[in-house]
Amino acid sequence: FLPDGKSIVCCTVHHTKGKSLALLDVEKGTLRFVLPHSHESIQSPLPDGRYAYYVSSYSGIDNVYATDLANGKTFQVTSSDLS
Repeated sequence: FLPDGKSIVCCTVHHTKGKSLALLDVEKGTLRFVLPHSHESIQSPLPDGRYAYYVSSYSGIDNVYATDLANGKTFQVTSSDLS
């Protein structure tokens, strides 16, 4: 849940479009996609006020990313190293 207690950050899956990060307004029953659908992994979303943090393999290896819930701008938070 977001701090307002009215919205949930969740991962969604569409059978052809792939995965997305979305906000579910539990009072209105509406869903707003924060990220466009893709076939990249999106896991374990954790909202923190303005941002949602999640794990994705977007860079080719699992890392933590943050997406601004207001405008969908995303940035990489961690930089995993396989060595």
